[in-house]
Amino acid sequence: MTVDGRRARGAATRQAIVDGALTVVAAEGVEGLSHRAAAAQAGVSLASTTYHFASLGDLYLAVFAESARRVRDDQLALRERVTAHEVDPADACVDLILHQIGPGREATVTLIGMLQWASRRSDAKPLVQAWRRELGDTLLPVYRDEARARGVALGIRGLVADALLADPPPTRAELAPVVRAILFGNSAPPPSH
Repeated sequence: MTVDGRRARGAATRQAIVDGALTVVAAEGVEGLSHRAAAAQAGVSLASTTYHFASLGDLYLAVFAESARRVRDDQLALRERVTAHEVDPADACVDLILHQIGPGREATVTLIGMLQWASRRSDAKPLVQAWRRELGDTLLPVYRDEARARGVALGIRGLVADALLADPPPTRAELAPVVRAILFGNSAPPPSH
C-alpha cells in the first residue's frame, strides 16, 4: 500500500469516527459520547478512535466542527438560491428550517448539544464565536445590512430550536407566516387596549 493509500484510508476512518460520534450525540446527547461509543457506532476499533482522537476533548471539537460545517453548508445553499433569485427569501428560510428539523436534524441537534459543551470550554470559544457570526454573515449579501442579517439569523435559529421541540413538528403552512413576519415585519398596528 502506498503512503497516499494509507493517508486516504486514515482520513476515511477518521471521518467514519466523526460521523459515528455525531450520531451518538444526536441520539444520546453529549454525555453519551465516549471513544468506545464512537468506535461502536463507526464500526471501528477503540484503538482507531484513540489513535485519531487522543483525548475526548479532541473528539468533541471534531464533532462540533463537523456538525457546524453541515449546518453551514445548508445555510450557504440557502444564500445561493436567494441571490440567484431562484426562490423567495421567506420560502428559502422555511426550506432551511424544515431541512434542519427533518433530513438535517442529526447535525442540527448535535450542533446544539455541542454548543452547550463548547460554551464552557476556553479552547472551543473561537469555534463558538465563528458559528455565532456565520449565519448572519451568510445572510449579509441578501440583506446588505448587518443588523438586519443578524436579526433574521437569530429569528431562524429560534424557530429551528422551537421546531425541534414541537410534537408534531411545524408544517410549511405554520412556519411561513412566522418567517414572513421576521423577514418583513408586521404592518398591522398593535391591538389597542
